[in-house]
Amino acid sequence: MKKENCGTSLKIDCPNSLARQDFTKNPPHLFTSVDVRDAGFKIAPVDTNIFPAGWHLLSEAGAETASKYMAQYLQDKQPKCKKIGIVGENFSRNEHYWKNVQALEKIIADAGYGVVVGVTASEIAEAQPINGLRHIHKNADGLIFFGDEQPCVIVSNRDFASGAPEEFRDIKQPVFPPVSMGWYRRSKSAHFEAYDQVARKFAEKHNFDPWLISSYHEACGTVDFKRKEGLECVALNVDKTIRRIAKKYEEYGIEQEPFVFIKADSGSFGMGIMTARGGDEVLDVNKKLRNKMSSTKDNMDIGQVIIQEGVPTIQTSDGKIAESLVYMVAGEVVDSFLRVNDQKSALENLNSSGMSFAIDTDKSEFVKIIAKLAAIAACNEN
Repeated sequence: MKKENCGTSLKIDCPNSLARQDFTKNPPHLFTSVDVRDAGFKIAPVDTNIFPAGWHLLSEAGAETASKYMAQYLQDKQPKCKKIGIVGENFSRNEHYWKNVQALEKIIADAGYGVVVGVTASEIAEAQPINGLRHIHKNADGLIFFGDEQPCVIVSNRDFASGAPEEFRDIKQPVFPPVSMGWYRRSKSAHFEAYDQVARKFAEKHNFDPWLISSYHEACGTVDFKRKEGLECVALNVDKTIRRIAKKYEEYGIEQEPFVFIKADSGSFGMGIMTARGGDEVLDVNKKLRNKMSSTKDNMDIGQVIIQEGVPTIQTSDGKIAESLVYMVAGEVVDSFLRVNDQKSALENLNSSGMSFAIDTDKSEFVKIIAKLAAIAACNEN
């Protein structure tokens, strides 16, 4: 392909889209979403989710494509299956989350399956967030039931941040994506280590610097922001990462100040994130920010963090700062859209208060390729 067809400002020839055979080490997960930021001088994934919760944001064409790949994936894995059970999060106040579940339910139904939706909570409120929500339980034979319905395949839309529920231990039905990919076990640092390996091979094949599609990162364990324990490790690695970024900026003539994101090493929903331009900012962090960095979803304590190179974004939508979100089913891109946030700058986390979503009119092929590399890495994490 010609460079101008790549849909990115990077001076890299745009290779052909990746095919299924690129998942050579491990098969793709049922679905994946990837947040990608384009800085102009580089483009890289900044987060990869195995249990994405934005299915209601797909376009009509994207949802149809998702159904097609969903049918192919499930028929390949369980050809005799006719009924799918969707596992939802055990909370009911997030209206957007349940719109996401309903959209996923329709995608699977349009793939030709009967669908039931349930949660593992022992009590389900009378005012159900969606009609027909079932209580999930396991019988003595290790079979999962959604009320009185027994699906032959479980599709999880729950990230298991607080652990693997008893109901999902030693069960007979397959679960896609697997519970073992939940945030109770998965880490961002392990993911980006796996991504670096994929990016290096890809860059070597196409003869460019892998830094242009990746981000430097370090990890610190045994951290407690509230008690100010382990912050020296974070500060030292912030400075180390800043120095590495600065060296690359000098190499490429980039006249910007390097910065990093400090994130909880596991968890989602944009929680437990701060920025820094030097280690002293970590040591001098105020009480309000320490409290913010002390826990993530489900009030899980943050005990380990990843220090990740900050990738600015040049993307906008109607003048608002934006970044790309790419959704995949069975390793194939089905749609992409933009997360926008007019309350944040191009250097900040956009997955926070004030965010909204918009149509991606550019549909960059290179963004899709970067997302697919991240999906491959997610399958190689273990």
